[in-house]
Amino acid sequence: MELKKRFSFLSYAVNGAGVGHVVRQLAVQRWLRRLCAVCGVKSEHWFLTTSEADALVFREGGAAFKLPSKSIVEDAGVDKLAYIALAKQWVWHSLSTLRPDVLLTDTFAEGSFGELPAALDLVRHTVLVQRPLNERFAQRPGYAALVRSYDRVIVPEHEDDEPDLRAALYGDDDGAHDDGRLRFVGPILRPERRALLPREAARAALGVAPGDRCVLVTGGGGGDDGIDALFDAVAALEHEGVHVVYGAGPLFRGRPRRGARRTFFVDHDLAEHAAAFDVAVTAAGFNTIHELLHFGVPLVVVPQEKIADDQAARAARYEARGALRTATVATVAVAVRALLADDDTRAALAQGATRAVPEGHGRDAALATLELLLPPSVSLALRRWCDDGVVDLVLDRAVGLSPAAEAASVRDVFALAAALAGHDDRAGLTSDDVRRANALVRETGSAPEVLSALCEQLRRKLMVTDAAVALRRLAKAAAGETNGLLEVLRALQPERHVDASKVIDAIEVTAGRLVLRGEGFVQLAARLRAARAPTARAVSHAGSANAARLLSAFDGSSHAGRPV
Repeated sequence: MELKKRFSFLSYAVNGAGVGHVVRQLAVQRWLRRLCAVCGVKSEHWFLTTSEADALVFREGGAAFKLPSKSIVEDAGVDKLAYIALAKQWVWHSLSTLRPDVLLTDTFAEGSFGELPAALDLVRHTVLVQRPLNERFAQRPGYAALVRSYDRVIVPEHEDDEPDLRAALYGDDDGAHDDGRLRFVGPILRPERRALLPREAARAALGVAPGDRCVLVTGGGGGDDGIDALFDAVAALEHEGVHVVYGAGPLFRGRPRRGARRTFFVDHDLAEHAAAFDVAVTAAGFNTIHELLHFGVPLVVVPQEKIADDQAARAARYEARGALRTATVATVAVAVRALLADDDTRAALAQGATRAVPEGHGRDAALATLELLLPPSVSLALRRWCDDGVVDLVLDRAVGLSPAAEAASVRDVFALAAALAGHDDRAGLTSDDVRRANALVRETGSAPEVLSALCEQLRRKLMVTDAAVALRRLAKAAAGETNGLLEVLRALQPERHVDASKVIDAIEVTAGRLVLRGEGFVQLAARLRAARAPTARAVSHAGSANAARLLSAFDGSSHAGRPV
């Protein structure tokens, strides 16, 4: 199976009142971008969405095609049947034009408008991210057959928590066989611990005064009914020395809450401030509850009634594991007061929360998706690097970069690992190869793409026994002028029989001379390009024509009548 140079991914994320579909798809696409970068493959990331929170896609570096949401269409007075007809054509035309390698659909296999069954043949591979649905919704006639039409079905839950889902989707009473298409991966989360703000920094960013306790009350995406009532129920705590953060969400259209001991938060990065919260109040929506549990925030959960989502069952499951408390709108303030007064119970809930959701599984969903596109050897290598932690090691160095810049950083470190190993076979790299490359970048402070280029020049021109040692010496000699040093190496003549250490010795000596003359490697490269080869005497003395040229560049000597 030949590896393509570019993969394209299209997410179908058509939400109702929340943003869960979009957020899950963003988490998966983020990891698809990263893992494609690891493989050295370029990737395109498209979204079809009706979410009014499509700015989230922009911030994540995706390209979104946006159709008005059903709720906005109703408010705008648009005829429902005309809108559905338009939406179907919009989806079919987008798929037939883009022809992505993978279509990722979230939760509803038939599509929000019933249009997907007729369109799945337009794409190379199909993946369904199947969030568990309540029994009434999942048992609709023909739904299991629709699910089975997808090449891969990824469930963002653990199988132990949904023991009947395999049989329900694949028709086996014992759930024994599904041809490997069904994958339980665990909750897919977009926020990551590596991006969390420290507690004091998070509190300061939210305007929480020193000494105040801080409570978050959040409406998730913000488009659900009843959020104002939940906000009102928690607002009474403002008069009790508690700073309340109203996590309104990007779809909230209710009354803003501003004033003393209030922060009205509508941005996309609320989870990055998780360390600021002593207690959080939320509904039991899939994404919000799992994110807050993952970050170990003591929770009071007020489940909502939903068409397709059994929030009460989800809240009860985690309460039984000691991960949260449940309440109603009428009792939530009392429950929060009790937790604020009990440090031991809050600590126990925080520990229970992180045990219940120890990690996010966007990476696992992306790996399961890429298995459809990659040769088995590359898929196995990706899993090995992820399991060994070297992908996270590289990502930790890229925290704070834009998605595109992060992917470039990942790609360049793995390219450096391949250059140091002396081969282009990514699947043949070991985890130690990647760790060595990442350590070299940290130690030298040089960009990985420059180190790769230096390594390439060394191997093309000289006999290299240990490329990592050679690059450390060169980076130290360059003292930050690695681009100029690269020009010097490019100006050298090929001497594959000569040990690179001889030439590096000469570069180190020449670097000192450059400092004394107030010049740099760019000027040295120009001198080397202009100079003729040194005499046989100079070559024998230095052991290398290149070393001789470097050592004689500033000593006033000349060869064949021309100064070097």
